[in-house]
Amino acid sequence: MGQDNLTLQYLFSGLTKGSIYAVVAIGFNLIYSATGVLNFAQGEFVVLGGMVAVTLAHFVPLPVAVAGAVVVVALVGCLLEVTLFRPLRR
Repeated sequence: MGQDNLTLQYLFSGLTKGSIYAVVAIGFNLIYSATGVLNFAQGEFVVLGGMVAVTLAHFVPLPVAVAGAVVVVALVGCLLEVTLFRPLRR
């Protein structure tokens, strides 16, 4: 009985991590297809989202923390676009 639970835990853990890797890979592909540039900063946004979600989970329920992390990382991305990338294009 204990071995079955462990096997299921490993299965779901592997599916979860694999899904995260797949979403990150799709993001790399989309960015490269749209810009022709391989953007390694995307990994930093993934880590930032995870860290913000874990931090917020101490104060609010997990679904709210994940939604908040998405909003925070989107705002950071917009801030970087406006303050760094747009001036560099000019």
